[in-house]
Amino acid sequence: MLSMLNQYRAQSGIAPLALDPRLSRIAEDYAKKMAAADKMGHDVDGHSLLGTRLKGYGYAFSNAGENVAAGYHTLAEAFSGWRQSPPHDRGMKDPEMSLMGIATAYNPNSKYKVFWCLIFAHPPVVTADGTLMGATGGLAPSATALTIR
Repeated sequence: MLSMLNQYRAQSGIAPLALDPRLSRIAEDYAKKMAAADKMGHDVDGHSLLGTRLKGYGYAFSNAGENVAAGYHTLAEAFSGWRQSPPHDRGMKDPEMSLMGIATAYNPNSKYKVFWCLIFAHPPVVTADGTLMGATGGLAPSATALTIR
């Protein structure tokens, strides 16, 4: 996914993302949560919005966003669905993001079967005097759920 997404960003002159294993772990936990609940969305249990989740893992960020999906059986299908959705496409092309993590989870008893979570983030900036700027985090306006077929 990283190379696919970075090629897509490069076509628009946007800097590449780096894979962050911590974001992938957070994405994996959330994909599993969606699969277990058989629900797709950014807050499947009423208290798990992205900013709350990231802070709960102790993940400092200045900006973050996510794309979630369900029902796509391959990465290529999920990527295509996100590209065709303007809010998700904006998230993938957001020049303010520098890191990403992605994961999928499977629930054979779900109508969707496969759940995806892609998280983007940008770390806080550390100034010359060591001050941490932006550690409280902000959420990208493009963090929306994809309607699934």
